Amino acid sequence: MTAYEPDTHLAFRTIAGPVRPRGDHTFHSTDNSTEVTFTVDAPLTGLKKLFMGNAVQKTMDAEVACLDRAKSVLESPS
Repeated sequence: MTAYEPDTHLAFRTIAGPVRPRGDHTFHSTDNSTEVTFTVDAPLTGLKKLFMGNAVQKTMDAEVACLDRAKSVLESPS
């Protein structure tokens, strides 16, 4: 974790593995909800792009799916 501000911001940087993405989650309150913005930077060049591109995309897709699931859980009635 590279940054943490309660209720507003969370950032990370991966320190192991062949691809080391950096990611950022920001949370912004609106009326009766929270808007979440997720960004990720995983620079791939050369052979890494050729061999790791699909794996990185799957990881990003999984992260977005986790955010969708979190939304569903948080908004479900208790």
